[in-house]
Amino acid sequence: MKSERMVFKLEKKSRNSLVMAAIAFCIMACCFQIPVFSKSAKATITAGKEYYREFLVDNVLHSPENGDIHYHVYFPDSYDGKKKMALYVTLPGYQGLYFQGVAENLKTEDFAFEAKKYNKDMVILAPQLDDWGETSAEQTIALVEYFLDNYPIDPAKVFINGYSGGGETLSLVLGKRPELFARALMCSSQWDGDYEPVVKARTPVYFVIGESDEYYSSKPFRAAYKKLQGLYQKEGLPKKEIKKLLVLDVKGSSYFKGTGITYQHGGGWLFCRDKKIMNWLFAPAQEKAKGNTVKLKAALNKAAKKNGKATITARIKRTKVKASSRITVDTPVRRITLNRKSVSLKTGQKFTLKTTISPKKAAVKKVSCKSSNGGAWE
Repeated sequence: MKSERMVFKLEKKSRNSLVMAAIAFCIMACCFQIPVFSKSAKATITAGKEYYREFLVDNVLHSPENGDIHYHVYFPDSYDGKKKMALYVTLPGYQGLYFQGVAENLKTEDFAFEAKKYNKDMVILAPQLDDWGETSAEQTIALVEYFLDNYPIDPAKVFINGYSGGGETLSLVLGKRPELFARALMCSSQWDGDYEPVVKARTPVYFVIGESDEYYSSKPFRAAYKKLQGLYQKEGLPKKEIKKLLVLDVKGSSYFKGTGITYQHGGGWLFCRDKKIMNWLFAPAQEKAKGNTVKLKAALNKAAKKNGKATITARIKRTKVKASSRITVDTPVRRITLNRKSVSLKTGQKFTLKTTISPKKAAVKKVSCKSSNGGAWE
């Protein structure tokens, strides 16, 4: 009996030790930044420990497919983890790559800081990549997808720019996943990626470079612009529409005169401070605020008196687009009345439509509708 008690005490002590070990591991994970699993359990994050001008620096996304991705991130004061935010990604030139030193991209380029002026509800990502090729392109895509999946990011408000070598990376990104971005700004660089996906996705691209850029010259941008323009023309797009999708901005020597920038390839310092350029990049948020006007009309189905079904039909103002949503009630329907005749929608916005059914004993239903890129709801 005595020996049995001894065994019980030893087993209890062993279990307590395991519990204490588990607690200790959790504490160590917090203290030593052991990677924690994301919601999708496909990637882990090691958070940075220091800040530079409001950016939390040297965070690492551990991607099973793309390795360690170093990045710096800024969350605005309005960020609460629930409200939908815009996302801006800025890709650095050679001087800002990771092997140059932690946060060198933030210390040598100002795109990330100037962007704060254009949207107070925007998360800003500054990846610090290892090269300007395929690896960095895949890592950029993985990082953007991670933020879309794990943070309240509005997918219609994702913007990106690339300067110098970062522009080459950006062209590869756009050649793979252009649909991720609302607009893209290419600065002082060249196009290395595919063109057709960009045309298919209709992702607007702005090219800006000095006419006598010492590293690239303006020829590669002129050629890329012409290639994309030709592809849009083959699809039958009118000049007016192409101008909305493509901008070629070649800066002459007068643009740099008196600015203190002695070489045109250093134009990134000026471009990020150019309101015309930056307003173009972040314009979709303002354009989409105008929305589309949807006119609503209630109509009874022929079989409504028997099976209690009614249809709401919508017409988009100034277009021939039609959409309909069918509601089902508990009794045969004689009349259906809507609480509004029209509504203005932003792309992706939802609204609730209340209907009054006659006879009164029929249940009142709410129909939630969502607009799509074409102006109709889904």
